[in-house]
Amino acid sequence: MFHQNYHDPSHHTITVPDPVAAIWGAQSVNLLPTPTSKEETAKACTMVVDVGGLASTVSIVRKDQVIGTVSLNNIGGESYVQQLSERIVKEAADASLLNDPTSLALIHGSARSSILELVQKTSSNVHIPFLFMGRPDKANEPHFEMTISRAVMDQCVQDYWIQSVVPTLIQEGQLSTSLSPPTNATSLMMSAMTKVLEESEELPTNIQHILLVGGGSKFKLVEQAFLDAIAMLMGPSSHKTVIPEASLRAELTTMGAAALLPNYDYNNYQRGLERVSL
Repeated sequence: MFHQNYHDPSHHTITVPDPVAAIWGAQSVNLLPTPTSKEETAKACTMVVDVGGLASTVSIVRKDQVIGTVSLNNIGGESYVQQLSERIVKEAADASLLNDPTSLALIHGSARSSILELVQKTSSNVHIPFLFMGRPDKANEPHFEMTISRAVMDQCVQDYWIQSVVPTLIQEGQLSTSLSPPTNATSLMMSAMTKVLEESEELPTNIQHILLVGGGSKFKLVEQAFLDAIAMLMGPSSHKTVIPEASLRAELTTMGAAALLPNYDYNNYQRGLERVSL
């Protein structure tokens, strides 16, 4: 996250880690308490689970500094669009579509619209006008139609993550080796959370809050995996979870930087967050 510090004569660019800015954003809308003293700041230890489009991160922040983080490449909301696009091509039974940029654009656009609909609904109708134009066997029905359910897409995405992504994450050292390899979205989230605790040398009891952010977190599969993993890690009655409204999760990082940086300077390696003298 970059912000021009207009209180500094040099107008230098300030780099703020996204997990820190997300916490600031949550504090700005009263989702997290704002420390009022150095003692409270020193105690504050927050885990931030940021589920994006193409990747996700699990980080631990203390005193406005990231003390541990793991990166989960190819774990995010775009997996839904990718998996539905592949399913459409399979249902269309026409491999030539993969070599047609126009058809691919239509497929991806329709897949994205249906995936957004599945956030709120249990099923969606995929309709792609004139996808089969020019095919003699489809002269009487040139349009593509299919219905897809949320449950089917959740399973497709979960299978893709476990079968195709997890082996790479294990090889890259982004998941805990003290746990069995993940077999579903919950154990994947659990493994990432455990890994960041191990990396930062923090105990689960030291974590005061666990914040869920990122546009990819709006999917029911992701949100439920987050809740189930925390219950396994912290106990079934844990009150540490902070889950903003879905529409707000993608904005908290930007909101945090915009709210605080005009009046603060940030140095992640030496001081963390400090108020600018005006």
